[in-house]
Amino acid sequence: MNLRVLVLITALGVAITLSAVNFYFQHKWYDVMVTFLATLITSYVVFYYLIEKYIYSRIKLIYKLIHNLKLGRDLRDALGEHVSANPINDVESEVKEWAKQKKIEIDELRKQEKFRRDFLSNI
Repeated sequence: MNLRVLVLITALGVAITLSAVNFYFQHKWYDVMVTFLATLITSYVVFYYLIEKYIYSRIKLIYKLIHNLKLGRDLRDALGEHVSANPINDVESEVKEWAKQKKIEIDELRKQEKFRRDFLSNI
């Protein structure tokens, strides 16, 4: 789910709730619409700013640290400071790649273990 869609759904929920409370107390459609629009715009801007600046920037920092630790110093110097525009997708793809490599490594170790058992049983 896209960040903007998530923020819009959250802002709509807040705006509908406050508009319903406003309608319950005042019974004026004009006030309900003004409340709905003002709350929708305000909550969208606030939620988007908070999520983008706080959480997303922290994810970028974590991704940058992981990426730098994975690379050697020489390769890191050659590539420079590369931080992609969407680190969440990059982290997801790198974790999937890492999981595949670990699974292959575990399978190879199991084959070697079986070979050792067979070899020792033949001696």
